[in-house]
Amino acid sequence: MKKSRLALIIVVVAGITTVGGVALRRTLGSRGKSATHPDTPSKTSTDASTSQLAGHSSKPTPSSQPDPAKTLHELQSRFKGNQKLNRVRDFFTDLAVTQFDVALELFKTLPNGPLRDDIYGVILAKASTGNFLANLPWFEKEAVDPYQTLRFTVRTQTDKLTQPQLLEMMGAGHHEKFRAAATASMAKGISAAQNPVAFFAQGAQIDASLLGAYLMGGVSNLPKSGDTLTAFASSSLSPEQKVTYLPRIVVPLVETDPLAAEVPITSLPDNGLRESAISTWIGTWLRSEPIACSEHVAKMPLGKMRDVASAKLAEYSFAQGDPEAGNTWRSAISDPKIRQSVRDTR
Repeated sequence: MKKSRLALIIVVVAGITTVGGVALRRTLGSRGKSATHPDTPSKTSTDASTSQLAGHSSKPTPSSQPDPAKTLHELQSRFKGNQKLNRVRDFFTDLAVTQFDVALELFKTLPNGPLRDDIYGVILAKASTGNFLANLPWFEKEAVDPYQTLRFTVRTQTDKLTQPQLLEMMGAGHHEKFRAAATASMAKGISAAQNPVAFFAQGAQIDASLLGAYLMGGVSNLPKSGDTLTAFASSSLSPEQKVTYLPRIVVPLVETDPLAAEVPITSLPDNGLRESAISTWIGTWLRSEPIACSEHVAKMPLGKMRDVASAKLAEYSFAQGDPEAGNTWRSAISDPKIRQSVRDTR
């Protein structure tokens, strides 16, 4: 009976090594070091928190829970360089999960520098979706360091948010870089679902400059179809922005099937966008199949579409050192303004 009772006491005492659900040995990175390790205080130390830093507690009791602020101070003063970074990172990794508000408060005490930048990333990565959204103003404010650079990518969290939450982030008043990250995350999700119409429809609720920034990064994930082009033309981008970003939509479409691209391109509104799309269509097609492209344009009905296509062919011919073909295509243009815009670029 005495043996059983003694074993029970040992188990209970050994079990009192956690504080707020956080294992001190794991949190403080002690890894079970021996008392003779050079980083470990002497066995004669009577300071309970210092003993726990080394992974030892000579007389652990239920009331020996260390104060997080005191623990952080001791970690910062006791360790240097990478060892300090690793110990503090481990400390905040657990604290952000178990006591998120405390982690935010202690973060404020860190001086500017690599350590602070690293810990910001730890807190962001470990924040639950609820904590992230509830503390969004804090994350936005702290994301930009004194040198005006973003500390840590917010994609870690934005990829976890639902579309309504992403749209909330993209609302007025939030930090531009956070809004941009939300835009990219939402676009990525919709693109993966092969739904460009939904992407550009949601784009109506997004600042046009952010949507443009995403398009500038490439739209390889968007389906190469006429629906994509039609949805793009109906988006919230300004006419100037649409002309600027149009090649990002048209070129992949033409490269996939130049003949199939004609219908959505010629169906665009005649407000400058269609003319630009036709020019991009012919220019792209000429790079791969100049003969087939020329034959197709020659069969097009007379009108503005053919004039724009002929102008592109004339410019291409001049650039290839074939002035005869260039002059022939230029003379076939019925609109004087379009004809006069063609230049011999030899």
